[in-house]
Amino acid sequence: MILFVDYTIRFPAFTLPFYDSLKTVRLNAKLIGGRKLFFPIIFAKMVVNCFLYKKVTIITSDLYFPARLKWIELRIFRLLKRTANVKIHHIVHNFIPHESSRDSEELIYSKYYRICDQLIVLSETARNKFMDKYNVLLLSHGMSFRDQGVLDVHKVSDEIRLLIFGQVRRYKGVLEFIRIIKEIDMVHLTIAGECKDVLLDKEISTLVSLSHNITYSNSYLESSELDDLLKTTDVAVFPYVKITTSGAVYKALEHRKIILTSDLPYFLELRDKGLVNFCYSTSDISSLNAFLDSLRSKTWKERRDLSHLSWMNIVKRYLDAGAIS
Repeated sequence: MILFVDYTIRFPAFTLPFYDSLKTVRLNAKLIGGRKLFFPIIFAKMVVNCFLYKKVTIITSDLYFPARLKWIELRIFRLLKRTANVKIHHIVHNFIPHESSRDSEELIYSKYYRICDQLIVLSETARNKFMDKYNVLLLSHGMSFRDQGVLDVHKVSDEIRLLIFGQVRRYKGVLEFIRIIKEIDMVHLTIAGECKDVLLDKEISTLVSLSHNITYSNSYLESSELDDLLKTTDVAVFPYVKITTSGAVYKALEHRKIILTSDLPYFLELRDKGLVNFCYSTSDISSLNAFLDSLRSKTWKERRDLSHLSWMNIVKRYLDAGAIS
């Protein structure tokens, strides 16, 4: 039995399709978590299930899961491994939450990682950080799509339509990108996503009010709304100042969008794999201008074979590595 344990309001973008694909290959799997349950209840349900089945693999994928663990719960995990046939795998979305500034959280995460039988990482950057300390399996974010390896044809409008989507947080570099893009002509930037940081929301709104080419909507995006936005977008933008992995990039790739990112190591890794089109540097805005000019008012073609990123292929790599015995 595979138990997916998560405490987020919505399971992360990786968890549900990974879970569904495991079910497709007829592995027993169960989701434990969700917004209607308190963390102690989720933890108790997990423990009970560990004794209901002869062999259990627990997969934790909530970024904040380790931060909620107290010493008693860490001890229970250790006891489970000794008294029940239990393995623990953790999907590493970020090393620790980007908003965290407490050394104590880093200590808690490292303690939990040591308990885990395997860390599932989604980038070379993360593997390089962890491979000397832990048992690491490198996978990738997967994708859901109907067409694989097709020729992408982009007819970019004269006024290039840029989109930043998803939850708006400081580490995502939205403020920094606004300051850049408001100086560039013939582009329009849409920022769509919920911002729970009141001060950040005010700062963004102030900058947007002084700009003629930026639209900002602070509201949660339903999946259908995001799909509609991506259909009318030329370029999906990810101006992050910190990142370990990003499922949002793969969402934009599902819609065959041109991908523009900052020059963080993770994005450079994706560029080298042919998944990101351009990584800009804040110290060289002229190169960003040149890239945008190269797109404008012409048909731009590229062939990207993304078939290896199907969720079934990601699950196959997981199983081929002997993760579930």
